[in-house]
Amino acid sequence: MRLPDQLKDLNVFGGNASFLGEVTTFTRPPMAITTEAHKGGGMLGEVQLQLGLEAMEAEVKFGGDQTALNAEFGHPRIDGSMLRFVGAYQRDDTGVVTTVEITTRGRYTEIDRGDDEKGGKTEASYKLALVYYKEVVNGRVAFEIDFLKGIWIVNGVDRWKEIREAIQ
Repeated sequence: MRLPDQLKDLNVFGGNASFLGEVTTFTRPPMAITTEAHKGGGMLGEVQLQLGLEAMEAEVKFGGDQTALNAEFGHPRIDGSMLRFVGAYQRDDTGVVTTVEITTRGRYTEIDRGDDEKGGKTEASYKLALVYYKEVVNGRVAFEIDFLKGIWIVNGVDRWKEIREAIQ
């Protein structure tokens, strides 16, 4: 029997700062393929044609407001904000630790600083509309997506290479 990897600790970097001790949650962006239905002559049923990828958004939460990230809100460049997540995942049956590093670039689209309550714990969340996403697991690239450069790599396979080369 195999037990799953569990996140044992994490850190986030962004706005030229480390948020060790302040970050509580990092939400990876869902990955979805944009499709469109097609049913042509001679086809028994409808198929979904692949048209690229849907927009991606990451979210990070902290135990309080983060002035370094607030300063990046409204950045004029679509890729002007970088956020990097590093997580240590461990299997409890073997003790093996897996390192996951996620690098993102984009623009902050929402800051939610929650409620201010006397004596209460504070929380702030930041949403980042992504143009770049790279996920590295133990030094190997699992995903790399660059919307601006037309790069779509999954486990070392460049899924958009031929299309990119065809239009250059």
